[in-house]
Amino acid sequence: DISLTETLKRVIADFQRYAEMSHVALAMESDTDIPLVHADRSRIIMVMQTFIDNAVRYSPQSGSVRVLLKKEGAFIRFSVSDTGVGIPAMQQKNIFDKFFRASNIMQYQTEGTGIDLFISRYIIEASRGSIGFTSEENKGSTFWFMLPIKK
Repeated sequence: DISLTETLKRVIADFQRYAEMSHVALAMESDTDIPLVHADRSRIIMVMQTFIDNAVRYSPQSGSVRVLLKKEGAFIRFSVSDTGVGIPAMQQKNIFDKFFRASNIMQYQTEGTGIDLFISRYIIEASRGSIGFTSEENKGSTFWFMLPIKK
């Protein structure tokens, strides 16, 4: 049983300096009294880190990243929205595929395996949750996952 609020606070603290060095504003918003979820803390941290790292990495200087945690019915929704490069519409269907990397990100970061989002999907689905995103090229993306509230 884990508190996503406390977990996220630690992850945000770890990324604050990286965001500052990248000249990207990183902000967190959360509902009060977020219930616990039943999941593997270390793996959920990995998914949070992947979403936040990608958002900061692919946002231009003076960009912003907003992390949101809120209760939606019987689920807790975690989302990361950025003002970054976005994902080309024709490539969005592949974003959670193993080894996939969008063509427009190579100018920002040439390193990477294209496996983090694939693993993230597996972790969230194994935790009885759902995962997804919305994106518009040259405007930004929002990646999210939802986990069921502990009963």
